[in-house]
Amino acid sequence: MSARRSPDLRPALAVPWVGELLVRCAFDPPGSVVQCGVSGGADSTALAVLAVAAGCDVTIVHVDHGLRPDSHVDAAAVTALAERLDVPVRCVQVDVAPGANLEARARHARHAALGPDALLGHTA
Repeated sequence: MSARRSPDLRPALAVPWVGELLVRCAFDPPGSVVQCGVSGGADSTALAVLAVAAGCDVTIVHVDHGLRPDSHVDAAAVTALAERLDVPVRCVQVDVAPGANLEARARHARHAALGPDALLGHTA
């Protein structure tokens, strides 16, 4: 699997769609400290871009469940995103408890790592 590549997003903060979406968002006031949970997918990436555009003091947090041998590729892509947005990033590795329903167990581990106040740009 090749690494995800995304364009330089700093100029994207000035494009019309960011402003159009931003007026439909309800971020805390500029300067507010927020944590954005970012998987590297389109939804959470858009959330991070919009939070930065809203003037929030953003820290991107990526949770690596270690469920795929190449999960480090996602972490690298999220780190690159944070660099392009000029915001801090924290990559957290979690252990997923054994048992049935892997998706639910991974979600539980992710939410525990992110905390209750993290902004999420995808379904819970």
